[in-house]
Amino acid sequence: MLNPPTNEALSIQAITNQAMANQAVVNQGRIVKSLEQYIEKAAVLVEALPYIQSFRNKTVVIKYGGSAMGLGSESDTVLKDIVFMESVGMSP
Repeated sequence: MLNPPTNEALSIQAITNQAMANQAVVNQGRIVKSLEQYIEKAAVLVEALPYIQSFRNKTVVIKYGGSAMGLGSESDTVLKDIVFMESVGMSP
């Protein structure tokens, strides 16, 4: 025969349930934040679309130098932008 759960077991279960609920809220917050980031990126692309279309199949000269070259993370961003420009039909 099974013994009924003790108060201690019930309180541990309640704490576990609360921790799981808190984790679910955190995960949901991450999902909402992630969705907000995607929405922001989409808004930027919608705003840039007329410029992207006007420079499609054209050669674009990029001046890169000076203080921008000294920053490590900035060079990654510039390279990503150049790859993006090529992927939408520009010739950087």
